[in-house]
This record gives sequence, C-alpha cells and structure tokens, in this order.
Amino acid sequence: MSGIVGEVERNNGIISALPFAMLKMGSQQSVTAGSMTKVAFDEMYGGSYGSVSSDGWLVPENGMYKVDLQVQSHSTSNNVTDLYLHVKLDSTTKHGGYMVQIGGERHVTGQCTGMFRATAGQIIYGYAQTTGTSPMFYHDAGTSYGRDTCCMVITFLGK
Repeated sequence: MSGIVGEVERNNGIISALPFAMLKMGSQQSVTAGSMTKVAFDEMYGGSYGSVSSDGWLVPENGMYKVDLQVQSHSTSNNVTDLYLHVKLDSTTKHGGYMVQIGGERHVTGQCTGMFRATAGQIIYGYAQTTGTSPMFYHDAGTSYGRDTCCMVITFLGK
C-alpha cells in the first residue's frame, strides 16, 4: 500500500502520485521590473483534472497538493539580478523562493516547491518579481532547452 490516495505511477519500482496538471505559458510575458506579477499560465498539459482559470489552476477536489513553480526571467540587456517567486492559493501566499545573480545575466531561472491543503473551487497561481531592463517571463516550448522554461506542476497527494 503506497499511502497515496488517487492515481499513481510506477517508475523503476518507485510509486508516486501522478501530476494532476502542468501549466505552461503560450508566449513571452512582458513585465514591469520590481513588480510582483501573476505568471500568465494559459495552457495545461497532462492530467485530466482541474482546468486553467484566470491564468491559474482551478482545484477540482479537497486535499493536499504539491506545487512546483519554475519561472525564467529574461532581459536582452543582460542585467537580470533578482527573481522572487510566490505560489498563491487564491490571494494567500503559500510558499516562495528567491534567486540572485551577481553581476546580472540575460536569463535567470528560479524554482520553488511546497505543499498545502486546498479546497475545491480555489485557484492556485504562480507569481514572480524580477529586475532588468524591459524584463519578461521567458517562454521556450522546448526548442532550445528541451523543456518549458516557465511552468507549474501540480500533484495531488491525498485527502
């Protein structure tokens, strides 16, 4: 018995919960430097539960969820130095992260993972704040790096 309620997958003998969804961006998102901004997740892949709602994920059932957020900030001026991340449940910040790049770079990627309880009908959002000249949240559908550079993976852990 795995102790996990719901669908599971086996990978090399390891049992884990299946992701309910992976949210991705459909295009670049221009942002204002120094402003906490909701990431425009407008595409959903994987899983058959929940749906995209207001650039977030609509929780389909009560339970414990694990949320992995990854955001890549980009500036053609090569001066991105900071990236703050927040995962929100409705308007409440549940967890976050911070990435600093000394000297500034063209791309800075941050990731954070956390777990929390959510109720059906609530919405999980990804937010980020960055620096740089004319920054954007960078969209790459895997053509250059083999993965999406901005995504949020949501896994149901049980009731």
